[in-house]
Amino acid sequence: MIRRFSLLLVACWTVCCASRASAQQRAVPAPAPARIDPVAAELLRTNPTSPSNILRVINSLIALREPAAAAGLVQKLNEMPLDDAAMNQLFQEFGSAAFMTISRQPELQPAAKQFADKAFTAINRYARDPQRLAELIDQLKTDSLPRRAEAIGQLRLGGDAAVRALLDALADPSRSAERAAIEDAIVAFDTTALPLLASIVQNPQSPLTVEAVKLLGRLNNPEADLYLFGPVFASGY
Repeated sequence: MIRRFSLLLVACWTVCCASRASAQQRAVPAPAPARIDPVAAELLRTNPTSPSNILRVINSLIALREPAAAAGLVQKLNEMPLDDAAMNQLFQEFGSAAFMTISRQPELQPAAKQFADKAFTAINRYARDPQRLAELIDQLKTDSLPRRAEAIGQLRLGGDAAVRALLDALADPSRSAERAAIEDAIVAFDTTALPLLASIVQNPQSPLTVEAVKLLGRLNNPEADLYLFGPVFASGY
């Protein structure tokens, strides 16, 4: 009898403690929803859908120090099937700094870095695309100096691939009328053009040896003198 009474007391005590713990749990207030800058909230309400507008809103949210609010937009942008031309369009509009800024936000990982990596790979591939380089070289024959300067600026993004394409065009007899414009474009590459021009100078069999010597002389680079006068010094003169 006594044992049964003891068990009853233990059961009552257990139920009482459980009820008290449950009540305490219910009494804990829910965390308040995160509040963001009113301007940031208004930007989110615009619900951008185009890649350009999405990237613009993301950059604005980061500038407002609300990078976490851009997480959904970054994920949305990262999932878009953008081709090389579309990525390059974003690069032309926003510059590389915008992509770098996004990729460095801890709150936006891993989607932000994934998108930035894809973007830079696509931009580089687009800039070095042989067909695009050929189109830009064709634009050098325009009489418009601003358009020619723009073409040279785009060509420079192609790095050594663009220099090779320009040298091939320079060696084409059918493009003799464009020679001056092509040479000006090569000179604009300066350091990037130096190794390729030097290799031509060092190859006596190259049909562009004379042109390469002239171009090295026009480069604003002291290292070019080593290739121009090196053979003279080596010969003992």
